[in-house]
Amino acid sequence: MYVVATLLNQGGYISSKLTPIRLVVGAWCLLTLVLLNVYNGVLTSYLMVTPYSLPLMDSMEDAAYDPNVRPVLVKNQAGDILFSTADKGLFKAFGDKLRANPKLRCNSSRQCVQMVTSLPHQHAYIEDLLALKEIIKDEYNRTGQCKTTIMKVGEASRPTGWALRKRSTYSEKFNRG
Repeated sequence: MYVVATLLNQGGYISSKLTPIRLVVGAWCLLTLVLLNVYNGVLTSYLMVTPYSLPLMDSMEDAAYDPNVRPVLVKNQAGDILFSTADKGLFKAFGDKLRANPKLRCNSSRQCVQMVTSLPHQHAYIEDLLALKEIIKDEYNRTGQCKTTIMKVGEASRPTGWALRKRSTYSEKFNRG
């Protein structure tokens, strides 16, 4: 009763002198106070606790030279042949990664997408942008969920992109853009 009396005496006036009406208004004020504080607490904790880690990669160079990034691609396709036959530069670095770990070559695009969405989130699937859009659309139609996102790489002469796991802490930078 002390809390209700304190709340009812903090501004506003109830013209009715009936105790049940005062109790209903007091309960309403108490419920509103609790709900507002809970909402503000949850919102504040969400904003303050959300981890902001660095993205998995920022550029093609990061994908090629960072040991934490594992590029995946479909076996015996254009990208695989290009990276495997390169003898210098960025494409050779990709080829070295692919030769060092043969599991980075997939038999199908669906298998590559499964590698991207699996734990740990270190895989990135390189493919043509239109093909990536079709793969993501097919994955959504098949599973009812969209678990990947596209990071477009502008420095390539051909419109290519990297498929990264959706809502991963690594893709935050690209999602903000």
